[in-house]
Amino acid sequence: MDWWAKLATNDSVTVIRPPGPLADPVSHLVASLEKPESYPPLARIFTPSDRVVLAPDRFFCRSSELLAPILRKVGEAGVRLHQITFLLAEPEDEEILLDKLPEEFEEATITVHEPADPRRNAIVAHTVAGKRLALARVLVEADQILVAGKLGLHAHSGWVGGASQLWPTLAEKQPENSHTWKFGTGLRPDDSVELQEQKEACWLIGAPFFIMALPGAEHGITQVISGSDDALALARAKHLEEWAVPAHRDYARGVAVWSSAQKQIEFSEIVDTACRLGESLQPGKEIAIDVGTRFEQPASLKELRSGEFLHGERMARIWSKIISRNPVYFLGDGSEVMAKVLGASGHRKSFESDSPSSGQTLILENGAWR
Repeated sequence: MDWWAKLATNDSVTVIRPPGPLADPVSHLVASLEKPESYPPLARIFTPSDRVVLAPDRFFCRSSELLAPILRKVGEAGVRLHQITFLLAEPEDEEILLDKLPEEFEEATITVHEPADPRRNAIVAHTVAGKRLALARVLVEADQILVAGKLGLHAHSGWVGGASQLWPTLAEKQPENSHTWKFGTGLRPDDSVELQEQKEACWLIGAPFFIMALPGAEHGITQVISGSDDALALARAKHLEEWAVPAHRDYARGVAVWSSAQKQIEFSEIVDTACRLGESLQPGKEIAIDVGTRFEQPASLKELRSGEFLHGERMARIWSKIISRNPVYFLGDGSEVMAKVLGASGHRKSFESDSPSSGQTLILENGAWR
């Protein structure tokens, strides 16, 4: 048993766990496709001559049991497999999909987005702010677009899944430093401009059909919500509700923990979780992060700001804001190295060894937004 499980019955401890996964996600997916939000049932939106693009994220590429019902619903409308194109964001996704896709669907085309090749991208329009909006050409030329993804909210990249799978994920290569995120007084950067750009992109390209899986424990899902951008808004609201931290409590400290079942903890997860704890605590309250020996050795803050790491500069800025606002300690055998590399307040062998016992303790299990 993980050490924090023993504290869960203590009135002075609040443990926030990921919601439990669905026992039968396929049935929930099929029900969602048959009764989507603000959209006709999926099988009724096609004509037999339609060219269909399905843009799955890596979670759906790995989940052939979830892709199969989507493809069968498209087939019910008379669309043949050679009219369906899988549009993938990364070459690694192609390897995963080829390995997982059932043989009955092998006639479908698989293509990987090439943002730097002008021939593979096409301009759609300009946003209200005058920004050039160009996306993968196969996406622009499609008659119907399906977007299947696992929803999430990360401190360093904002919302993932849904509209972000189109813009900027499947856009032409953007100029360096073209992102519109700005840092204010909060820990997270403001991504409102990018969210507006995503909304414009979806409207201009023709109202994609979204299939959103909400994340749960053990890398599972808790719900599937499908339909228009109304469905996307509903999925985001549900996700925030499922992962909410009880408000109006004066927590004395916050602790981030990962279950022993998780083999490796990436630095981005540490930043996300520390950010969420920081937002739940008053300035000056202690944050403890139990990494054990399963952490991914992070780059120094200087290296993260060099531009060599995806979202590295944002993660470094978020982390710097956290450690300047709250004292941060690392727990576990690898804690001394982590504390030194990341400029934390210090390290301890365990939470129970020398942590203060008074006041409410908030424990986030298995990270923050997964």
